[in-house]
Amino acid sequence: MTQQKTAARGMGSSVISFPDRGPWGDSKWRGNASGHVYRTLFEQLSPKVFVDPMVGSGTSVEVAREMGIEAYGLDLWDEGFNAVTMDILTKVGKHADLIVSHPP
Repeated sequence: MTQQKTAARGMGSSVISFPDRGPWGDSKWRGNASGHVYRTLFEQLSPKVFVDPMVGSGTSVEVAREMGIEAYGLDLWDEGFNAVTMDILTKVGKHADLIVSHPP
């Protein structure tokens, strides 16, 4: 797949659409978001440190790391991280420029 800037195609409105979901993550996970959504967000916001507290199959973290962004993925199923009762800062150990949650 050719790496193209998705910002030109994306986030100009509250509705975004991509012709394919991209090579990131695992589309078998229910509610999995397209990696293009994250790529567009990262291109527009330029975070240095990113956290996804409901990482699921890891799409967001995979895209972030591919773009050279320091990324942390937390989840109840893998890390035992409860996004309702636990503190992201304590778990990650540093401040994040961007935290995005795409709950199931």
